[in-house]
Amino acid sequence: MSTNMDVLKKLAGGWSQHDRFLRVTTPLGADALVAESLLGWEAVDHGGYRFQLTALSGNAALPLERLIGATILIEWRAREGSDVRRPVHGHIIAAERIGYNGGLARFRLEVEPWLAVLRQRVDHYNFQNASVLDISEQIFGYHNAGSVVPAWPTLTWTRNCMWGPANSYQDGPEEQDNFQKATTG
Repeated sequence: MSTNMDVLKKLAGGWSQHDRFLRVTTPLGADALVAESLLGWEAVDHGGYRFQLTALSGNAALPLERLIGATILIEWRAREGSDVRRPVHGHIIAAERIGYNGGLARFRLEVEPWLAVLRQRVDHYNFQNASVLDISEQIFGYHNAGSVVPAWPTLTWTRNCMWGPANSYQDGPEEQDNFQKATTG
């Protein structure tokens, strides 16, 4: 009898993905959706990957509009008997509720890399006198996915010569010429 009570307590306390083969994390929380199945493909070309995730939830009224375009982490066990997991980070490009029965709702999520949103654009631009990075920044900037090259701070490098720190130089156009003249005589 105590075994049945333990099972009921676990069910009443909600579910957890801790020991599951397949785990999913969305902006709705780590346990808002529990992965049921995963179907998809990966390739070097054709956009990288596309996965169709079927997930269960105790809440049939999940806000699907919050999931469209949101990031998702899907993990599955890489090897049986270990906790090593293979992660896939992507963006949800489609979400739908496909059923509701007995207190559980079933959802289908389509997951692709963030570059897949570029397929949604239908327009034409003519770029002149712009570098590849400038063009990429402009195209990716529309989708708020970040810049192609992160805005790292500009660093000034200091090198100590063999005669000590008092004769160090700042690595820049003029300072580099001065150092070369000083070391070559």
